[in-house]
Amino acid sequence: MKREFDRALFWVKIETPGSKFGFLPGELTIDESNQITLRSPRANRNSFIKLFPSKPLPIDTIVSLVFQDKQLFELWSCEITTYLGSKDGYDIYELSSIKQEMTSSERREERFNVDIPITLESNKSKLGKVFKFSGCELNMNGIGLWLPSFVKNRIRLDEEFTLTFEPKEVEHFSVTVKCIRPHSEDYISKGFYAGFEIIKDSMEENKLAFIRIKQLLEARGRMHKPNLSLPGHYLSTFWQGEFIKELC
Repeated sequence: MKREFDRALFWVKIETPGSKFGFLPGELTIDESNQITLRSPRANRNSFIKLFPSKPLPIDTIVSLVFQDKQLFELWSCEITTYLGSKDGYDIYELSSIKQEMTSSERREERFNVDIPITLESNKSKLGKVFKFSGCELNMNGIGLWLPSFVKNRIRLDEEFTLTFEPKEVEHFSVTVKCIRPHSEDYISKGFYAGFEIIKDSMEENKLAFIRIKQLLEARGRMHKPNLSLPGHYLSTFWQGEFIKELC
């Protein structure tokens, strides 16, 4: 057996030959002959489909991963060439055709996971409904949320929403956000990731929202760390559901 040279956990995006997109945590290993392998959990199945064994990722699936260390940011891509089998509940793949795709981030700042109840309401909708979450991905400029596939037609590019933070310790506060990334699909968790930019008028330094969000990040903000026991998008655990505003 060849000696391992290095290994690390990554958050990976996959694109199957059938053009399905998804997110998985993965562990990359490099051995002394420079062979690179990926170990990842198998995607969960929903409803009655669980009666049938799920399949590993197909050959020729494209895997994209991010490496970040302080000021260094790099995006790499590669392909699955061989399925090496399953061990301890994880699928193992051999990777090849590795190439560097990007050396700078589209984000100016890191986003941190924050556990706090929030609601999202369209400024155009007259239905009186809101989406509720128990947390989000946040920085001083923007927010990231996971939503289920059935609400996809309710999140549109450049649409504005009212985002309300509902901490138990202090008074609730709101900001206006605009959708800048509507549907980053994840077939594994049966949903999508959406990105929102905080409208600058909501974040003037003398306003309550600016102060509270800064406090939240300092007190509760934490970087995402890949967890191989949780397949699918890591923000999906924050989704609470859709509710009538008056009954929240």
